[in-house]
Amino acid sequence: MGMDRPSYTLLEQGKVSPRLDTLLRISDALGVPLAELVRE
Repeated sequence: MGMDRPSYTLLEQGKVSPRLDTLLRISDALGVPLAELVRE
């Protein structure tokens, strides 16, 4: 299941917080560990 463009836009703008399953899909698509996406 994909994610639509408006949802990505809201995430990028910081207007919504992603769910864990969304973060996992993004990290998988980018080929990076989840910890890399959520570290400060």
